[in-house]
Amino acid sequence: MANPNWKPGVSGNPKGRPKTRVLSERLRAAASKTIEVDGKPTAGSILAARLAWEGIARGKLRFPGDTDETVLSFDQWLALMKFVYGQTEGAPPVEVGGVGGGEIVIKINGQIPD
Repeated sequence: MANPNWKPGVSGNPKGRPKTRVLSERLRAAASKTIEVDGKPTAGSILAARLAWEGIARGKLRFPGDTDETVLSFDQWLALMKFVYGQTEGAPPVEVGGVGGGEIVIKINGQIPD
């Protein structure tokens, strides 16, 4: 049932989005701090970007302090790619499909990448 007080074109949130985003601010502050990675000071945001790109490009990554690489399953890789793409470019234009257990086809923007 529609709210009888609602009028078309009038926002239900007249004050708008809150001016501060506590979690975003705390994440930004944490990401700006440096931590030691492989003996070198590295900003948290740089480390996060490097790990995300490594996971996408190689399908595996090595977390700081680990000697072994973590290999991503296809589902993990696809989820990471969609997340990163969605955070940087908007909704990811990725389609994944296969026919009757055949080969997996990945299309980005309707195109099969080279």
